Formats: sequence, C-alpha cells, structure tokens
Amino acid sequence: MKTTNLLHLSQSNLRHFMANISSKKSSFIRKTLRLIIVATAMSALGGCGNKPRTTVEKFLKDCAAQNFEDAKQYATQEAGLQIDWASGMSGMEKEMLKNAGNAQNTPAFKFIFVREEINGDHAVVTYRPTENAEEQSVPLQRINGKWLVSSH
Repeated sequence: MKTTNLLHLSQSNLRHFMANISSKKSSFIRKTLRLIIVATAMSALGGCGNKPRTTVEKFLKDCAAQNFEDAKQYATQEAGLQIDWASGMSGMEKEMLKNAGNAQNTPAFKFIFVREEINGDHAVVTYRPTENAEEQSVPLQRINGKWLVSSH
C-alpha cells in the first residue's frame, strides 16, 4: 500500500487534495442535514396521530357506536375493565340503548372540542357531545409515549 506524504505534495496536488476533502466534507454535512430534517419531520408527523384530543375523539366515537373492543385500544388497562363491564350488559339492555340512539328526538353523537390541558403525563380533554350540551371532561394518561383514556 502506497502512502502519500503531505509534505512532499506539489502545490497543485495539495490544492486538489484540499478540494477533494472539502467536497467530501460538504457532502457529508449535506447528507447529515438531510437526515436530521427527515428525522425531525417524521417524529413531528408521527406524534400527530396520538394527541389527547385525537385519542378521546376516537374513543368516544367507538363507544357511541358500541364498538367496545375497538374503544379499549384507546384506554388504560383499568379503563378497559370498565369498558368490559359496560359492554357486558344483557342483549335486551344493549338493544334498548341502540334504539334510543336511533330515535329521531335523540341527537347523534358529535365531538365538539372545547379544550385540552396537558400536565406532564396527564391530560384532560373537554368536549361537548352536542351543540347545547354541557361540557364533559375525559382524563388521559400517557403510557409509553401513547395517550390513553384513564378512569381517573
């Protein structure tokens, strides 16, 4: 293997050597910056799907549609047990709820966002199920980076 002694390089070879290092360095910097930008964008976009507001909206829509198993994916384990209890009603009770929800004088469920309060790994989302309804609050807890509806 032949080694080059920098002290013996001619002036033109030295310029060529320095230009080559400079272009490799700037190429490395450009690639590194691209990687940083892409990683930042991915983490920012990745977090969009799991905000307390989004979690509560999906959870409540599944509950309103009586898709309790789907709703449990947005809930803590403790809240999931409460969902199991609620979904364990008799067939007659479920049918009564379903018919009540389909009645013309009962407004369809809506999620009207009011506010979101985040304090560390806990959050509260306040919403109204209809335009004229009272505000209701849903507590959440962040577990392993994911917001989940909590029972307290």
